[in-house]
Amino acid sequence: MDPLQTGAEAGARRGAALPTWAPNAITLVRLVLIPLFLASAWATQSAARTGGAVEEPRILALSLLAVIAASDFVDGYLARRYGVATQLGSALDAGADWLTQLSSLGFFALTHGPAFPSVPVWLPALLLARNVVVAGGWMVARRRDPNVRMQHRMHGKVATAVGFALLLAVTAGLSDSVVRPLIWLVAASATYSFVAYGLEGWRILRQAARVP
Repeated sequence: MDPLQTGAEAGARRGAALPTWAPNAITLVRLVLIPLFLASAWATQSAARTGGAVEEPRILALSLLAVIAASDFVDGYLARRYGVATQLGSALDAGADWLTQLSSLGFFALTHGPAFPSVPVWLPALLLARNVVVAGGWMVARRRDPNVRMQHRMHGKVATAVGFALLLAVTAGLSDSVVRPLIWLVAASATYSFVAYGLEGWRILRQAARVP
């Protein structure tokens, strides 16, 4: 046997060691953890408002958020490492990221209290607008060219990582001197990612228009 293998052959061999549904199952677990995180964050806020102990609910919220953030890395890594990445998995992963960050930042922006530093309302609104436009652009591109595949670019991964860093800082109750720079970094990275995805989508649409 030839000792050299192509990337596809190696991926197929590794894929036999991992069920194709495993990365998607991790993503679904992440979706289940989101309301649990929000509930523990609410418990932390309620305890702080009434003068109760916030340590236990805060630790629980941080633990859940850490698991959510880690699972975002694990499911994608496993899908790529074992060659079981699918379009469904990519869509679920992106949806779980968006839902985590939008719901969490929305919670922190709308529930003011002593437990957490404040998050401006415009930040989750900015992310919502970005995600709606990106998702809509992808659907339009798919209608023009059914072969278009959803791909996670590095700038999108950086924006997601910075978003999780902000959520961890806010949940931990860090000072505004830490949180404020992260807020602007999230806004900047999300805006850059939006522009980059938009330019890529425009290129795909122009290519599809030239195909007879």
